[in-house]
Amino acid sequence: MGFYHDIKLTYGEHIMRLMKRLSTLNLRHARNSNRRIFLLRCRTSGITPRHILDSTRNIHGLLFAGCDTNMSNRTENLISRLKKQILSLEIKITCNNLKKSEIMIKEIKSQLSQRLPHDIMHEYNKRLNVSFKKHHSSIKRDNIKKFDNLKRMNPPNDQLFIDNTRWFRNISSTTIPTTFSDFLSLGPKFALKCKQNNIKIDRLLADIESVISEAPEERRDSLRARATNIVTNFLNNSRSEHRSRTHRANISDHIAQTLEIHYIKEKVHAKRRNITTQNIINFQKDLLEENWDNIYGVDNADDKLNIFLDIFCLYCDKHFPMKSMNSVLRSKTSPEVQHMRETVDLLRETYERNQNVDTLTEFKKYKKLYIELAEKHRRRMNEERIFNADNK
Repeated sequence: MGFYHDIKLTYGEHIMRLMKRLSTLNLRHARNSNRRIFLLRCRTSGITPRHILDSTRNIHGLLFAGCDTNMSNRTENLISRLKKQILSLEIKITCNNLKKSEIMIKEIKSQLSQRLPHDIMHEYNKRLNVSFKKHHSSIKRDNIKKFDNLKRMNPPNDQLFIDNTRWFRNISSTTIPTTFSDFLSLGPKFALKCKQNNIKIDRLLADIESVISEAPEERRDSLRARATNIVTNFLNNSRSEHRSRTHRANISDHIAQTLEIHYIKEKVHAKRRNITTQNIINFQKDLLEENWDNIYGVDNADDKLNIFLDIFCLYCDKHFPMKSMNSVLRSKTSPEVQHMRETVDLLRETYERNQNVDTLTEFKKYKKLYIELAEKHRRRMNEERIFNADNK
């Protein structure tokens, strides 16, 4: 006889139905937990899942059917916002379903623990855990494959390689890594997109000059000028973005054109040395305990000075490190703000371990309180700094 049939004969049909209901909710909880992780990963990576793309395809065709060039940008932005809103709503619905299933699982387990012996309930919980882990792992593998396929079909804007199987196909039985297949599928003509901070300009100019030195003497100046122009354009274009559009206003025979330039604001971090009374004491202690035999072993005065400066700067950097102004201000936070920050960090670590919805709710609650307290502390610090300023 089966397990549930024995439970029905011994403890009644109601207990048997509760245990079946608990098993169903357990599998549903594993499925919803994986779904939430998959949707959150899609939203973080800026990827729209396939089912949302299929659902909004009719809206896309409806709006673009009678759309001219002037309204195409607005239509595209509307559809993009709609996809993001649908994804966020689906995440909220999944989290709500997870919370409901957790409550129902707790209620059913409470009822069963009152009706069933302890050994039977313990064994059944072990079976539920094994079933949950098995089902969770299976769905997790499928979701990882699904996400990787979506990522390859929808590469981000800053991705270097885009899959193009027209130039490369693997007809052998050998498994080729994705890095090599992506590189080979680029075809005969391609250029790698790179950012300015990925290139060291001094080394680039040194390499250019080394290559130009191999050219004939009469061509070096022209090649150097062309290389300078290319590098200058790259530096200027990487600092700003522009977009041009045409407007048919039907006011005159000419078409109006606008050019929008968006400058990327670079953050400037002001730094200063972190000097405290304890740091000064430690600095003086190390200088007193330092063995200066390296200085006395050199005859040249310049070498003596250089050795002294190296040792002095070493201890100076050790005890008075350079810190940004923000980090120095953060170190002066009140105990209340520091305690709230530690609580938020603890809740974040707890949620990352168990993926509990209640822990996520508490984390959001305390994070909001921490932001409010930190803002109040920042305003108070600014007011005190203005009040105690010498240049008023």
